[in-house]
Amino acid sequence: MKYLIPVFVFLFMILPLAAIAQICTIYTGVPSTDIGPMTQRLLDILDRVAYFLLVLGTAGGILVVIVGGIKYMLAGGDESKVGDAKKLITYGILGFIIVIAAQFIICWVGEVFASLYAY
Repeated sequence: MKYLIPVFVFLFMILPLAAIAQICTIYTGVPSTDIGPMTQRLLDILDRVAYFLLVLGTAGGILVVIVGGIKYMLAGGDESKVGDAKKLITYGILGFIIVIAAQFIICWVGEVFASLYAY
């Protein structure tokens, strides 16, 4: 039990880095000369917005889990407070999973459209 907290701290420090390392661009494989400067600029803006939302969602999910853990520790055995803290932790983890899934979907759709456009 005493090793559980350092493991969770380590995981929550590593998971955002792993998620950010997997970021792909929406226009993967499409040369900028083929799509035009205005489309390229729009895709750059969309990439930056997607990256910002990924970082914001990841930080938000981790923050919600941390707040839920603090509420759990401070519950003092009160079942209603413990239940609320567990819900908060669950919602934080689900939110984090949704953010990662959304980034995966954005990357996948971008690669599909890029491959369709390339042919």
